[in-house]
Amino acid sequence: MFAPALSIVPCSHSLNGRTSRTPPQREKVFLKCAASSSDNSFLTWLEDRGLQQVDQKVEIRSSPQYGRFLQASQKVKQNETILKIPEPLILTKEAALRELKIGQQLKDIDASEQCCLAAFLAEHAMAMEEGQAREWAPYLGVLPAAVDGVLEWSPEERSTLLQGSPTGRRAEELVAQVDAACSLLLDAVPASALSPQRLRWAFSVLFSRLVRLEGMGDALTLIPFADLLNHIPSSTAFIDFDPVAQAVVLRADAAYEAGEQVYASYGEKSSGDLLLSYGFVPTNVTNPYESVELEIMLRDDDPLLECKAAALAEYGLSSSERFPLRMGAMPASAIPVRLVSCHRYVTPSRGWLMRLATYEQGDGWCGSPPMSKGMADAARHL
Repeated sequence: MFAPALSIVPCSHSLNGRTSRTPPQREKVFLKCAASSSDNSFLTWLEDRGLQQVDQKVEIRSSPQYGRFLQASQKVKQNETILKIPEPLILTKEAALRELKIGQQLKDIDASEQCCLAAFLAEHAMAMEEGQAREWAPYLGVLPAAVDGVLEWSPEERSTLLQGSPTGRRAEELVAQVDAACSLLLDAVPASALSPQRLRWAFSVLFSRLVRLEGMGDALTLIPFADLLNHIPSSTAFIDFDPVAQAVVLRADAAYEAGEQVYASYGEKSSGDLLLSYGFVPTNVTNPYESVELEIMLRDDDPLLECKAAALAEYGLSSSERFPLRMGAMPASAIPVRLVSCHRYVTPSRGWLMRLATYEQGDGWCGSPPMSKGMADAARHL
């Protein structure tokens, strides 16, 4: 996305890779609660910017358990359009740069979409704290003070709660990437323009609300109102930009009763993905997208370390590779070829190396690629 360490969209709402798997039955949730005064101000602001209430089949509600969410305001049929957000309400990098007072400084460093959107949230939040009026203030007013994502955890909490889990390593990588992003932004703008605390809050909010829109060329966006939709693994409803309607739309993946909470899918995400970005894991449901990350690496004390590393490099593999495996969804015959190849080169049996040594360079067998120079060197060391 920008700078080596700043490809930080691990869990943005995915809008591709739709599955054909049969999802588990949705648990219907009905809550009796009203909209708050800030919700009403937010709705007025949305309407002033082009939102048509007649196009919406959902309404804002809030509860201690779910926070702000959207529920059906009337009976909804499957495949019916229930949400329609006009283009002027879609916050893109370009829109953020137009609104930001530090927009030129961000252009000068070629800041990424994530950095521009995070800076937008941080700058607006700081302005509101100082009593300044900003165009997007009503939107900032309904954003949570805390998301409970990993960026808000202390180092001790990350170490204790994620000990021994591949998610722990990913959490540390994500925190490091955000730290680098914050440093990049703070170095590029006046000291009073952004604060480290507000930037970290902004990135935390961003990870829980960022949407990649295929219909807008895979742009990373914030979409007021639509970002109040909650996720469940069983949902097959995806929001995307409709170029004909010039709006973001959501079509119901199932029928809903009036007053029932409406869901969308954030993508085929494991519980670890959901925990890192959104601060929750699915409960009382089966997550069909549960996965675990398998890491295969060369040992530093391997006598054939250099030969094996060279062989892996010839096939575009590094000395340490990670492979996400979906639990219970992959038969042995469908194990990724790259995983098999990596494992074969990292932990080759003596018999396999002996077989390699008996074949001339370039012959191969059973459709296998020619023996790499690195593995030929390894074979000669037997």
